[in-house]
Amino acid sequence: MNAESEIIELVLPGRIYPAKLLLFGEYSVLEGASAIAFPLDTYSGKWGKGSLSAGAQDFFKFLKSFDFLDAAKIDWFLDQDFTFVSTIPVGYGLGSSGALSAACFDAFKNTEPESPELLQSKLAGIESYFHGQSSGLDPLCSYLDSCIIKTSDSVSVRKSVSLPGDLFLIDSGRSRSTAVLVELFKQKLEDENFEKAVLSLKTLGDRAIDALINDDFALFKSCFLEISKLQLMHFKEMIITDIEGLWKEGLASGDYFIKLSGAGGGGFYLGYGRPELNKNIIKIS
Repeated sequence: MNAESEIIELVLPGRIYPAKLLLFGEYSVLEGASAIAFPLDTYSGKWGKGSLSAGAQDFFKFLKSFDFLDAAKIDWFLDQDFTFVSTIPVGYGLGSSGALSAACFDAFKNTEPESPELLQSKLAGIESYFHGQSSGLDPLCSYLDSCIIKTSDSVSVRKSVSLPGDLFLIDSGRSRSTAVLVELFKQKLEDENFEKAVLSLKTLGDRAIDALINDDFALFKSCFLEISKLQLMHFKEMIITDIEGLWKEGLASGDYFIKLSGAGGGGFYLGYGRPELNKNIIKIS
């Protein structure tokens, strides 16, 4: 540990806050569906030395509105030469704001929440600054550095859920605004056919999560395929043109399948299978 790290650890947590990978539950989690998220150590953030931008200063001032955070310590922080140093790409669906929210809660919390559900609620409040509405799942996954399974009435923390092989991320090459896409999702819910599609996604997501928990990778593949078809049909606004072409090719060949990873509209998309694509592919299992 270098001298700078030692100084930071005297006043701020010295740990790493990983990115997150949301396998199932994108959008539908806002409607009470189950979701499952894994920490992704490929990208992460931590406290370090540096200057805060004007926008970041506004966020830290926003944090003072929460009674579970120490306003005096936040004021002290704003007078120091500290910042959050992150390799998590912004607007890519890997929880850049979730990692920052987790780090801020860790640094400024008054007490530790009594349950994962209460912790999730508080973290959702912090992350709402970025998205307008947050499930709290991203920062919870980063804060606990564990697999998180959320159902309609509970939140469970798992250390031993295995990811299936052949999962990968496709880099779309552009970022997106989650808040704008969440608002679009809410508008689309006014359409009866779209609402029915979201209900189907809830059911498929539940089955896929059960398949993961029970190491039933055949069922996992089946659910992934059906989700891919459903999202291609009903979430076109969240799928950029370049990715849509690859999406259709995968479904036609059966070699691989693609689905949203987070909000879509750019960033990373999640794939399953063994593609031979001339794109920036990141293997994650």
